[in-house]
Amino acid sequence: MDKNELNEYIKEFLNNGEQLYNLGMYDELAGLCCDFFNELNDDRVYAMMLKAESAINYSGTFPLPLGLLQNIRFMLSLIEKYPDIYVPREFEQCMDYLNQYFTYNPHYANHDTPVLTDISFSHELPQVRLGNRTWTLLFPKQMINRCKEPKEKKTGFSFTGKKTRQRVEFLQKWLKDNTGKDIDFTNSDEYYRDNSKIVFSDKGRIFPDKVWDEQYFNDLQETSFVICPNGDFIWTYRFFEAVMCRAIPVVEDTCEHYDGFMFYNKEDRDMTYKPEWVEHNIELLIERFTL
Repeated sequence: MDKNELNEYIKEFLNNGEQLYNLGMYDELAGLCCDFFNELNDDRVYAMMLKAESAINYSGTFPLPLGLLQNIRFMLSLIEKYPDIYVPREFEQCMDYLNQYFTYNPHYANHDTPVLTDISFSHELPQVRLGNRTWTLLFPKQMINRCKEPKEKKTGFSFTGKKTRQRVEFLQKWLKDNTGKDIDFTNSDEYYRDNSKIVFSDKGRIFPDKVWDEQYFNDLQETSFVICPNGDFIWTYRFFEAVMCRAIPVVEDTCEHYDGFMFYNKEDRDMTYKPEWVEHNIELLIERFTL
């Protein structure tokens, strides 16, 4: 469709959207706008989506299991956005830990607090769903604001994460290609040379660091480029955490969830830290991955 046809198409969508808004169908409208905006990236649709979202007020106890990192971040995003979200009482210790770094004042659920419904998260896709709206992932704004504070970049390249055979093989090859050195991680979990910092650790998978690892995010903030091997799937949280911390990801493979972001591939050489990429990535993350 040409430009005029596209404009008429969008105007028709907006007119129909106003009718839904006037009928009080805010959640349905927000979901339609979200899908439409992801397809066409029109500012008018985005403004209507924000208008619909501002009229919604979700309430109830967060129902998803808190063992998954994204569910924790999902819950924190809801707490920031909606005043009537309740936290399961068994998560009180975790909230106390988070409040060493952030400012949350959660309401704790009791036995008769209604449960929030029509909500889900799929790790495989990944996809967060709230009513009729979906996101790839959600990040709390307090987390983003803390991470995007500029810090001196003391390290060129870094990786911190669980040690797996696939990651060891990838990082050994990457170091060989970029430094010319053969690095053996058989009896070592750390590498601090050649402007690179490689640390294998399970620390981020164990409470309370799983919820928030201050050292991990501080290291990302002080790194120019974060090496992002594939995780359980091609996409990895590390990619988006690097973006939050003003680092540029270096990926093993690409996937649709990285579309629109600026990053380097594993084959790239002579990488340059580009502030304009950093700003673009942070703005895109906030636009796509926050409530």
